[in-house]
Amino acid sequence: MRNVMKYLGIMSVSLACAGPLFATSVQPFAGVTVVQQSVVTVKGQVVDEKGEPIIGANVIVEGTTNGMITDLDGNFSLQCPVGSTLKTSYIGYLARTVKVTGNMNALKITLKEDTETLDEVVVVGYGTMKKSDLTGSVASVNAEEMMKRNPVNLGQGLQGAAAGVSVIRSSGDPEGGFSIRIRGVATVNGSADPLYVVDGVQVGTSIDFLNPNDVESIEILKDASATAIYGTRGANGVIMITTKNGGKGKAKVNFSANYALQFNSNKIDVADAGLFASAVRSAVKNDGIAMTNLAYGEDYIGRLNSIDWQDEMSRTALQQNYNLSASGGSENTQANLSLGYLNNQGIVIESNFKRLTARANITHKVKDFLHVGLNLNYAHSEKMGGGNLRNYAQAIPTMDYVEDGVFYSMPIVLPDGTWGHYKKEGNGDVNKGADNLVAAAKTADSINKWDRMLASAFLQLDLYKGLTFKTIASYNYLSSTYKCNFLGADNKQ
Repeated sequence: MRNVMKYLGIMSVSLACAGPLFATSVQPFAGVTVVQQSVVTVKGQVVDEKGEPIIGANVIVEGTTNGMITDLDGNFSLQCPVGSTLKTSYIGYLARTVKVTGNMNALKITLKEDTETLDEVVVVGYGTMKKSDLTGSVASVNAEEMMKRNPVNLGQGLQGAAAGVSVIRSSGDPEGGFSIRIRGVATVNGSADPLYVVDGVQVGTSIDFLNPNDVESIEILKDASATAIYGTRGANGVIMITTKNGGKGKAKVNFSANYALQFNSNKIDVADAGLFASAVRSAVKNDGIAMTNLAYGEDYIGRLNSIDWQDEMSRTALQQNYNLSASGGSENTQANLSLGYLNNQGIVIESNFKRLTARANITHKVKDFLHVGLNLNYAHSEKMGGGNLRNYAQAIPTMDYVEDGVFYSMPIVLPDGTWGHYKKEGNGDVNKGADNLVAAAKTADSINKWDRMLASAFLQLDLYKGLTFKTIASYNYLSSTYKCNFLGADNKQ
């Protein structure tokens, strides 16, 4: 009996806890009550921030399969229960939800662009395309991630940024010279450089004039389909660059200043003067020839002045990068202006690269179907000095020599302030014309200068939704000057 009472006790607690549910479940026996939810027809239009209708936007009642897509005018008509939630979405735009009320015969839903999902749309040839519709091989580079590296030029920004794209630094110059190869080398004798296209304008195989801070997006066409649009110039791949445009609203001014220190972090292990002289003695003995520089002989073991040219020719260098931009505009006219200045000391002594860039972009809507725009890009660059640290590592690690029985220990700088030097050319193990490398860098007076301007204007006609006619006119100017006192004249191109 105790067990029975215990069981009944448990049951009573259970019934007490579930009382309301139990009462509801037995209510139909007393009389069935049916609550019918009203349904209304919702009619509306989906548009973007400019008021243009969006074709093919998804409109669906959340939690159901009841939905449709908008027509050519962005309109839709859908039966929805009152109190339900209507969700509207489209690629590249933020989804929006609306609560369904009693009367919704003229609903207007405006979708805002989603900047975080713009990578779903890529630039291909002379237009844009969804990634899901692509048949060729295209790589997109995130411009924001690229700028976190504080690149000197676009080549440095692309290093490691896209599969199948190899970026190789050609030297240690502060200019940051580079070569880009897309899917290897496709030619033996010809150029293997890709074609660059900036805002729809082909600019050739050099992009040094462009400030990376002005880049909005980068698309890389990697396969042979690029030749269908650009011909043989696109045989080595095409790098398409879209620069920043102005936006609607009040003017926004941005200023950034970046500083960086650069140094040689990976020296090549080389022999000192003693080990080099030992190798010379062995070579002379094996070849059975006379030693031309007696300073390498056994009589002077331990007396040679050893020079590590990698240390002498490198330094800790400062990089300065300043960028100023202003952007804004009205409903019909938007503009973007930018200035950039780069001062990059090279890690090779007496080397330096300076670049000044200026850019202006203006777009104007003349009519709803007619748009015009203007792009101006100007760059002035100056480069001094430079060199290759590998060559310095291969230089003979001493300038000591013996002449007329006298041993000369040669430092880089002599006590009287003059430069030390190798023994007279033509008599030794140093190649003809070789000199004190530090002295050559310190006394050089040469400079390379470039001026480049790229101007383009476009006219765009929106003939029909999804059908656009656009024509572009461009002007590309390049001037270069090389000055070297050794030559005694300027060379201009």
